Amino acid sequence: KTISIINSPDNKFRIFNWQLFSETGTIRYFGAIQMNSKKELVLFPLFDNSAFTGNIEDTVLDANKWFGNLYYNIIRKKKYYILFGWDGNNLASNIKIIDVLTFDNEKKPLFGAPIFVFGDKSVKTRVLIEFKENAAVSLNYNVDEKMIIFDHLVPEFGDSTAKWTFVPDGSYEGF
Repeated sequence: KTISIINSPDNKFRIFNWQLFSETGTIRYFGAIQMNSKKELVLFPLFDNSAFTGNIEDTVLDANKWFGNLYYNIIRKKKYYILFGWDGNNLASNIKIIDVLTFDNEKKPLFGAPIFVFGDKSVKTRVLIEFKENAAVSLNYNVDEKMIIFDHLVPEFGDSTAKWTFVPDGSYEGF
C-alpha cells in the first residue's frame, strides 16, 4: 500500500519507490527500476545517496548514487524520461524535483542530463525547487500547454537565501 509504482509511457520499465522515516526525523528513500523483459528479471536497485551528494544540479548520477525521492509522474521526450518527484528535505522545507532518466550503452540507468536551460543561459542536469514545509507547490507536465509548469516561489519574509521560507505567489513558470 505504501509503495509507489509508475510505468514508463512506452512500458519499457517501471519504477518502484518508497520512503522510511527515522526516529531522528530524516527520511530515507528506496527504489528499484524493473525493465520489461520476458526472458529474465532485470532489476536495478536505487541507493539513496542524497545525504552525501554535493551540487546535484550539475551531476549525472547512477543507481548507486541516486538522489532519493518519491516519483509521482514520468513523461517521455525523445530519448529522455522526465521524472517528477518529491523529497521531504528536512523539518523546515520540502523539495520538488525534475530529474532525467536515460540508459547508458549497457542499458544501466543514469539520472540527470544537461537539458534544463535557464534565463541566464546556465544549464542544469536536474531542477530542485525547495519550499516551505507546509506550502502547497505544484510541479508537473501540462499536456495542453506541452510544458512543465510549476509555481513561482518567493521568500515569505524577503530573504532570498532562505529557501525554506519560499511560498507560491500565484504565478507560474515553466520549461
